Amino acid sequence: MTKTTFKTRIIASVLSVITVFSVAAAATASASAASSGSTAGDAAYAAGMGIIRQYVPGGQAIVGFLDVIFGSLTNNGPSLSDINKNISDLRNEVSAQFAEVKKQMNKDKQEIEKKIVTQTNIANKGNNFDTLLTSLKTTERQINNINNNALGGRELNDNEKAVEIAALIGRNDQWTQSSNLHNQFLSLLDTLSTASFGDREDRDFCQLIYDDCALQVMFSGEAKDAAKPYIDRVLLLELYAYSLDVQCLKAAQTVSQFTDDDIKTLDQNALNKYNSIVTRTNVINGEIKSVDDEMFNIDIEDSVVTHCNHFENLSRTIFINKAETNKEFTDTMMIGDVSKVCDENSGNAIDAVLDEYRLSADEFRTLIDYVKSEYPNKTMREYLTYIGFDMTTVPNNAVFAVSKTTTEEYESTFDDILHGKYWDASYKKVITRKASVISIDDTGLNVSDHDLYKKECGMRLGDHLLVVPDGNFRYESLTSNSIINFTNA
Repeated sequence: MTKTTFKTRIIASVLSVITVFSVAAAATASASAASSGSTAGDAAYAAGMGIIRQYVPGGQAIVGFLDVIFGSLTNNGPSLSDINKNISDLRNEVSAQFAEVKKQMNKDKQEIEKKIVTQTNIANKGNNFDTLLTSLKTTERQINNINNNALGGRELNDNEKAVEIAALIGRNDQWTQSSNLHNQFLSLLDTLSTASFGDREDRDFCQLIYDDCALQVMFSGEAKDAAKPYIDRVLLLELYAYSLDVQCLKAAQTVSQFTDDDIKTLDQNALNKYNSIVTRTNVINGEIKSVDDEMFNIDIEDSVVTHCNHFENLSRTIFINKAETNKEFTDTMMIGDVSKVCDENSGNAIDAVLDEYRLSADEFRTLIDYVKSEYPNKTMREYLTYIGFDMTTVPNNAVFAVSKTTTEEYESTFDDILHGKYWDASYKKVITRKASVISIDDTGLNVSDHDLYKKECGMRLGDHLLVVPDGNFRYESLTSNSIINFTNA
């Protein structure tokens, strides 16, 4: 099996994304720079937000919520009560997109979802995605109950609400406990933000899902499309978990900054919890910074957005042949124009297209059989357009040469001898280019044999001077105006 590895093929992707989102940096930098979890590199965070905005379902709305959350994580930012609604809206948006992604999952490929659930790296951490989602839903209900004063009839003031929410993750020495929300979130975060997902081939999560999908398809674009709903599902779950975790961290940050007057507002129950959970502000801020870096910092090699960027920027036009090969093409076709009569220069241009063996005859026939089976109502033009090739400049009924042959024959030229064109016994050398071709606009994807052209050369045998006429071409039986081929990247 031949793998298409994201990182080795997208060396410049991080730089390109930072360039693309340099305008967005100005809009987002103020909020993300203010965050105690951000770095001095505002552009790196802005680019990370740009990736979420561009590639994640519902990304535009999600980034809007994240900007407010980033701003709230400063000492002088909005209060916990002010951001609760924003975080709730973020969860609602993520949940809605999560449901839509589930609908997109191909029922015939549910085994991929099972692999996500049972992969050893996750199972060892106790973070089966379904189990984790149930746990997160429980935490969300707890936060809602706190904010809605639904804790056994207790009427909570804002400071008591902050203590109750912070208590859901407890003191910092409790964050590593397996049942702790923060630990569960970090385990999920490690799923998407580690260089190796823990399998034997040292693949990250996106690579693992892509490779599984690649076993069934011919081009990388198809594998990406098949893998994306499953990757999106985990990414949305990550954002959902982040919204809960950061709400608890924000509450812990608020509690860590209580004044004596704030503490006096707590009832005995809240005071007891306060004493058992209060954590130093600098510890909380450091944890927020670590989480935000691992989630959104494009300058971090193994951040979530970096892995997402690698996957999304993988070329769609790599011929993978069910993971058996790895031939990368550009999205433009090589085109050789054909006419019934042409000069040698035109013939040489056509030869340039014919003689580029981008795909072997066996690979081409495998591709044709695959398209017939998986896309029975599509022409080759429609299929390649879906993959990502630009077919707009390719003339109607252009043909691919599935296989090509060249024959050389020597024919007696008795008529020429009678007319004194050649001396003594003379023969005519005929070079014939033949091909099995397929029209890109034929819904039947039928392969037919054609003589593409014959080039005639006079050739004198014996000790006398070689005679070579002008070598005109003539074309026979070609049903297309153009021959096309893939262009190597």
